[in-house]
Amino acid sequence: MEEELGHTVYNCGGNGYGIILSYGRLLMISERYHPQLIVMEVTPEFDLVEYNDNLRDLGELKRHYNRKGVSGIFSDIEHTEKYKMMSYLYRYNSDFLHNPLRMISKKPFDRNNVGVQGFIPSDIDFDEMRVKEFQDDEKKPDPIKLSYLKRFVDLALKHSRLVFVVSPYWDGRDSGIFKPARQLADSLGIPFLDFSNDPKYIHNDKYFRDGIHLNARGADVFTADLVRRLKDVMREDTRANIVISSIRK
Repeated sequence: MEEELGHTVYNCGGNGYGIILSYGRLLMISERYHPQLIVMEVTPEFDLVEYNDNLRDLGELKRHYNRKGVSGIFSDIEHTEKYKMMSYLYRYNSDFLHNPLRMISKKPFDRNNVGVQGFIPSDIDFDEMRVKEFQDDEKKPDPIKLSYLKRFVDLALKHSRLVFVVSPYWDGRDSGIFKPARQLADSLGIPFLDFSNDPKYIHNDKYFRDGIHLNARGADVFTADLVRRLKDVMREDTRANIVISSIRK
């Protein structure tokens, strides 16, 4: 993505984490700088509907509790957390081994190490036994997640260009489950790049390691497809800015 787009690129997501953590990270990033373009992957289970315990997202924010605005996230999700956060041991109870190991690791942490800046896909072949069937009609909207999605969008659009992306799924998805995000995107002019039912990927075993995760080949192919779409978005944005500038003149 860096080579094709000509920009420095960082992956600020996390395995199994959603919009609550994303908002907290954007809040902290915005204290220092503002990305030119934010590409947000929309995953219903983590960003839109009731699925997992929202407390899980707080785990990655505990050590940043004193940063501006972060404590308010804890109060929204679970008001008793503020008492637990009085203990610094509680804030770091899952990191006391992880952080020292990172410090003594021989693995180089520089911009040439893809593991620092992004996801390292698996080379394993598709495992049909690991396909998860989603029952989208049974999932209810999560008001907390939807609230933080709106906050994320409002914060991002203050200084950055924002694009929503839905990754491919082996068996596709019911487009209705993305309705809240799509409506928000349409109302604010946010591009919504949906690959969830792209026939190129559906039931294409060579691109997946299970029903929801791409393998190394699939990740390469999808990244190339995504970059092409992002280039179109950036090109259209440039044209729009030229038109606006001409009108003002």
